[in-house]
Amino acid sequence: VTSVNMQGVHDVYILGLDIDNPSGTGILAHGARDFVIAGNTIHAQYGIRALDSATNGYIADNVVQGESTWTEASLGASGDNIGEGIEISGPGNVVAYNRVRGFRDNISTLEFESNSGNQRSIDIHNNEILVSADDAIEADFAQGNVRVYDNRITDAFIGISTQPTLGGPTYILRNVMYN
Repeated sequence: VTSVNMQGVHDVYILGLDIDNPSGTGILAHGARDFVIAGNTIHAQYGIRALDSATNGYIADNVVQGESTWTEASLGASGDNIGEGIEISGPGNVVAYNRVRGFRDNISTLEFESNSGNQRSIDIHNNEILVSADDAIEADFAQGNVRVYDNRITDAFIGISTQPTLGGPTYILRNVMYN
């Protein structure tokens, strides 16, 4: 499979797929609600994108691989890096137990766009995050009750970003970061 488009759907499970789309998006779930994306292997420039107030999503146990490398030229916001591993906006989403590697931002909430959605009650936990050329976890523009905990981060330019927080609280607990 090269990609999955589940925009605007509800009550859909995407399980156990092998998705290969290195210059595109693996799974597009904009505006989806009450959905599960689990147990997939995704190789894409944008692994999983669930924006436009995607609601009550459970994104878990996926392996998401990008193209960014751990070199000095790749690091930072203006570095030679591309893609987002798992990018979400909207309330009630859970991103857990994923292995995400090789993106500009490996796990992020939507930033800098007017349609960032109601970014509340989001849990990002127990993920293995490797080779983040900019942010391993970017919980920017969070609006309340965003919880980032028990993640393991290796090789990240910035481990966890939360700027700005547009409400609160945003909890950052028991994460482990190396290099």
